[in-house]
Amino acid sequence: AGDLNFRAYRETLRILLKQKPTSESVMNSFRGLAHDVDGQGLVMDAELLRYLTTTFGDTLNEEEVECLMKLAEPDKDGDVDVNRLVSRLVPQVEATRASTGSPQRKKSPAGKKNDETADGKGKKAEGASGGGKK
Repeated sequence: AGDLNFRAYRETLRILLKQKPTSESVMNSFRGLAHDVDGQGLVMDAELLRYLTTTFGDTLNEEEVECLMKLAEPDKDGDVDVNRLVSRLVPQVEATRASTGSPQRKKSPAGKKNDETADGKGKKAEGASGGGKK
């Protein structure tokens, strides 16, 4: 079951990475659902966030919701700082992109992809990393 979950995770991650969410696109998804408090930024009720993520669109399961709620860190009044949540979600995607072997490729001057990654390192041969399975 562990391999199946990991494969499903990798496939989902591959799809998400193609979408390349940005802080702005994630913030836009909260517009109309959150409200500005005295010019301090957007806040949203934690229970509303839970309800929306388990009811509409591609719903989250309970484990995923709990992970989201830990990232959201609702305050004592049950409000979620949307700006802080977004800043926590987007770096997760960026860090995961780097750790899954999905580097962004530089384009050659003609607009074609080459074998050099965005960090300037060339493509490694399979198994050349020297690391074992975790």
